[in-house]
Amino acid sequence: QKHEDEQSRRRVLGIREDYAAAIERTNAILTRFPERHLAPLWGVRATPSILEEEDPPLDDFEITKSPIHPWMVWVGGAIALVGGILGSVSGFRRVKTKRYIENVPTSLSTGLAYGPAEIKGKSVLYDGDNHFIQGPLTGDRCCHVRYKVTEERGSGKDKKTVTIEHWTEQVPFLCHDTEGWTRVVPAGAEMRVDCTAHTRSGRRNYYEYSISEDEDLYILGSAVIEPIEGETLQIADGDNDGFPFLISDKSENDTMLRVSKGALTKISFGFIGIVTLVMLMFAGTGSYSPTDFMAAALTAPAFLVFSTFILMFNDLVFLRNRVKRAHSNIEVALKKRFDLIPNLESIAQSYLGHERELQEHLAKLRSIHKGRKKYTPDQIDSAIRADRAVTDRMLALFEDHPDLKGNTVTADLMNRLVRVENEIALMREGYNDSVELYRTGSQRFPEVLLAKAFAFRDADFLRTELEVRKVPEVNMGP
Repeated sequence: QKHEDEQSRRRVLGIREDYAAAIERTNAILTRFPERHLAPLWGVRATPSILEEEDPPLDDFEITKSPIHPWMVWVGGAIALVGGILGSVSGFRRVKTKRYIENVPTSLSTGLAYGPAEIKGKSVLYDGDNHFIQGPLTGDRCCHVRYKVTEERGSGKDKKTVTIEHWTEQVPFLCHDTEGWTRVVPAGAEMRVDCTAHTRSGRRNYYEYSISEDEDLYILGSAVIEPIEGETLQIADGDNDGFPFLISDKSENDTMLRVSKGALTKISFGFIGIVTLVMLMFAGTGSYSPTDFMAAALTAPAFLVFSTFILMFNDLVFLRNRVKRAHSNIEVALKKRFDLIPNLESIAQSYLGHERELQEHLAKLRSIHKGRKKYTPDQIDSAIRADRAVTDRMLALFEDHPDLKGNTVTADLMNRLVRVENEIALMREGYNDSVELYRTGSQRFPEVLLAKAFAFRDADFLRTELEVRKVPEVNMGP
């Protein structure tokens, strides 16, 4: 009987100890964040402790942590961090390309403006044997060919594919739309071209990726001044703050979908890497509290919000930098024009000493440019008007004075004069297009909030009209 009483006593003490430990642990949990704020809302209250002062400390009272090994946190975290950064950065770049495809308006050949541009049309080859590439498999006349030969070696688990030959050739071509032609220089472009032809011979596979004549194309790139004549624009790999240069044999929508698919795949890997990194960090602490899981769950919306913010901010920065670059290009062209003033004054004094109107225009032009390194839009308008007045008068005098027309120095000067004015005219259109896109983007919600928060200032249009001129013909005959 005494033995049974002792067992009953121990059983009761054990139950009391477990009950006391449960009360203490529950009360400890209710004092943590966020339980201390949620418990009153759900009607959960702390239970009074049943422990006496003389009771020894309970083993199950403290919530012990069980972290994973530190090396797992460091190694796994490093891999997750690298994967998250690489996936996110490369994915965001593709998203930017997708947004450019979506937002840059399509231009016809007659409405092309200096700077980032988008055109559509059919490929047209220049005449001559040096202006096309013959497709190795198709035999077609092409402006772009990528040729690849692979060979299968080994068998079973040791089987592998080796590249035997791989080369790419390109030549400039024309893109023809309903209004005319635009010259395209494909060097440096990302070519999105499907396999045109494929043959197999034994263990070897032969692939041809080509753009042939009269093929529908979508082109996203930079419109720059054609360097030979200087009177038109061409699409090439320009310096536009990382603006993509892309040539595709698919439609705009199909190209955008393909770019989007690649972007989402890369961003998904980046997102997985970042979430894994956060989970490993919490696993390293070993607490596994609800707040840890809540913080890990909030990584997804935080990542998406941050990504959206970065994309919108980068769009505004790109549009603002596009305006600044176009403005700087005009300033450089105006500096070229200012450098021609001494030569113009020399000709005016040597051949046209009596021409007071030209002298007045030159004096006004010099006063506008003298000592100036930066120009406001209003100052650019004034300089353009003064430049145009000088060119108009010089061209008129050039036609009226045969001795000027036959002078090689004067002819070269007139050629440079008109070329620089054409350069300014083309850049002026590109600048105004940049300002229009920048204003539209910075006034759109929610970008307008970012623009105000980060002090993105508005930009002004150039009001003075300026048309491209034909370079004057020079008659050097007797």
